Amino acid sequence: MMFDRLRNGFSRLRALGVRAERAETSLNAITEELRSLRMLVEEMQRSQHELRERVEAVHGVAANTQLLAGETLSSVNDHRIRGLHLQDTLRLAMGRVEARQTAAEGGRTWHQNEFRVYSQFGEDGLLQFLCREIADLPHRFVEFGVEDYQEANTRFLLLQDRSWSGLVMDGSGDNVGAILRDSAYQRHDLQAVTAWISRDNIDRLLMDHCFTGEIGLLSIDVDGNDYWIWDAITAVDPVVVVIEYNYRFGPDTAVVVPYQADFDKTKAHPSAIYYGASLRALVALGCRKGYAFVGCSQGGVNAFFVRRDRLPESIAEVTVAEGYVAGAHAEMVDPATGTPVKASLEEQRNLLLTLPLVAIEEQEAIAAHAETQRQIHGTR
Repeated sequence: MMFDRLRNGFSRLRALGVRAERAETSLNAITEELRSLRMLVEEMQRSQHELRERVEAVHGVAANTQLLAGETLSSVNDHRIRGLHLQDTLRLAMGRVEARQTAAEGGRTWHQNEFRVYSQFGEDGLLQFLCREIADLPHRFVEFGVEDYQEANTRFLLLQDRSWSGLVMDGSGDNVGAILRDSAYQRHDLQAVTAWISRDNIDRLLMDHCFTGEIGLLSIDVDGNDYWIWDAITAVDPVVVVIEYNYRFGPDTAVVVPYQADFDKTKAHPSAIYYGASLRALVALGCRKGYAFVGCSQGGVNAFFVRRDRLPESIAEVTVAEGYVAGAHAEMVDPATGTPVKASLEEQRNLLLTLPLVAIEEQEAIAAHAETQRQIHGTR
């Protein structure tokens, strides 16, 4: 009897070993597939860049010599659109593999959930994580400051899950024209609007396009008045907010660039780094509006907030010090020469602090910090 039990035990162990080997083989196959897809996407991006250069060259020849017929230009543009569509297909395939892999593994830290499909950095992966963890998240979004919508926080949500619908806005008519020709607009439930967004018109724009009440996601990236516009929004009640912060202010200062309806960071200061708000200022605003700060993307650009009444136990609220990420962009322009220069984070911060800034009320910042601490260390 004892030998039979031992024999059965060894048989079960061997079977488990075989299953483990098969699981490892499957994981390796998925990893290899993901690597191949990444290589395909990179190749497509290189091809797309070359094609764009050729299109621009063709347009230049047509404009200067008038030797090319309109039909030829139309044909070139058709090829470009088909190329973008194929690139979408490959990127979506890669993104779906990444999403399945991160969902299957579970137990990842905040930053380990990051991956990029259409977002600037790892925002796509972080949004997939939030969508998995937050129950009954409404599949409606608003994103503004999207340029031509080729790099955006909501594009992967829209294309990989047809239950999502949204509104995107940009101040450039050319950018919105490109969106209207995009398959993402033509094949999905998407509205695209040309608008220079201010704190005075944002609610009206949302209501005019039937976006009111609770929505799943609000993404704000206007390179300047982000703080003031989020503060002004009352037409929608987003569960998740993604908003750009200016990491150069550091984690300890609660400041915002003064509101100016026609703010343009390229004109506001020769350095081109004078814009937006510090992370601490945005966390203070979020606390006042009922949001928990849950982290930043590793690129040091976007901060993520979840409305407190929808915050699940699986998503941790963090302090500014815990969640702050410093970016590494070398985009500062030397005010004296007008040429790009590499400046340390301290040098950039010191320059910004000499310029006009609105300090968030100390009481508000203290209250926001105290509320964050209470939520983190108290009972939710």
